[in-house]
Amino acid sequence: MYSLNRLLLIIVIFANVSSFANGLPLPAALYTIDDLVSEFRSPLKTKIEDLKKNYRARTSNNLVEYSSHEKVNCLFRDWEADSVLTRIEYFFRAKGKEGLDVFRYHGCGETLNLVERFLRVGPNQTALSFNEFSRAKLSFKLKKEWERYFYQLQNDKGENLFTLSGRWLNEAKNSALYSFSIRDQEFLSVHYQFLPEETRVTYTFKGYDYKYNYAPYFNSAETINHNTFSFKVLIKKSAPNNPMYLSSRETLLSQNTFVQYFSFWAITRGLGFVKTFVNFHLYWFPPTEFVNTGGQTQRFINELRLNLNRILNSTNINLVEVYFRKLIEAVENGLITDRRPIE
Repeated sequence: MYSLNRLLLIIVIFANVSSFANGLPLPAALYTIDDLVSEFRSPLKTKIEDLKKNYRARTSNNLVEYSSHEKVNCLFRDWEADSVLTRIEYFFRAKGKEGLDVFRYHGCGETLNLVERFLRVGPNQTALSFNEFSRAKLSFKLKKEWERYFYQLQNDKGENLFTLSGRWLNEAKNSALYSFSIRDQEFLSVHYQFLPEETRVTYTFKGYDYKYNYAPYFNSAETINHNTFSFKVLIKKSAPNNPMYLSSRETLLSQNTFVQYFSFWAITRGLGFVKTFVNFHLYWFPPTEFVNTGGQTQRFINELRLNLNRILNSTNINLVEVYFRKLIEAVENGLITDRRPIE
């Protein structure tokens, strides 16, 4: 199943394209770097957003603690009212051109559970704002002013669950490389090249063999055996609205076929495993409930029906594009979350 964000992006493919740092615009069908990371990071961000709605927060410049006015059952035991159920700590360190963000997520009983480390290299590194760190808001697209970055998602034992590196390959900063690893094994790299006459994106997939044992509660192992192969996307200046999708054998693919192949190898056989790690570790956090009013739901349904009619009748298509772009923005900002069961 596609995530809600991905479905909305595919819906508006016919309307326009999205842009990257420079060069020709990229097709909206492509997963951005942030889209890929959100495949496993969304459950964590959703949990953090729900904590704000379900519990009382006590904050400082680098700390958010959540407690309840009543007894809460978490990790198979009861926590008395006013107990600190979970806490989010943020630390920033600057040294030369390096800026290091560290998020420490504590579950019930203040037990450290997950850690995120984000090392950025470039001039004038500054700490995140309270609004950014309290929402665990990070962007993984290389900024022009950065040289490179390195991101780690770790458990409380300091073991890497996932790592991502991004770096510019030349001084012109029109060639960027991202490397995705699960349990310290690279399974995907993404290479962007922004040339005068065309933009190229190359996705390279590698086989890997990982094990993750968090005794005595969780044990996961996968072996993905295949030779290294690549998919490519070419966007030419002479035909910017007609990108070419190429298989590992340089065979021309349709957009839908490319998305299906990419989703299988990148998500199902890659980032989906990291998501299972994150979901497991979220058991350490206090339970939360999503609350929505009937009025809000009915408004959303009415808007979707209205825009579906516009598509079916081919009227005011420009308004449909504007509406779905606003929905995409709402998803990216955490205002809409996909809570449907996985099929």
